[in-house]
Amino acid sequence: MNQRELERLEKDSIYTMKVSSDLKDQVINGYLNELNKVIKTNVKKKSLVIMVVEQSN
Repeated sequence: MNQRELERLEKDSIYTMKVSSDLKDQVINGYLNELNKVIKTNVKKKSLVIMVVEQSN
């Protein structure tokens, strides 16, 4: 996926979170449980795509 495609996904997404690499593991573990709860309560019979992208700089 190129940079333009990533920018388009970010623009079209409902929720985006950027995390620095030193906090990545801590944040991912902490927020995935919360995200799971939100998904279960708000998504019934809808399509859902979750994408986790790690960019190397």
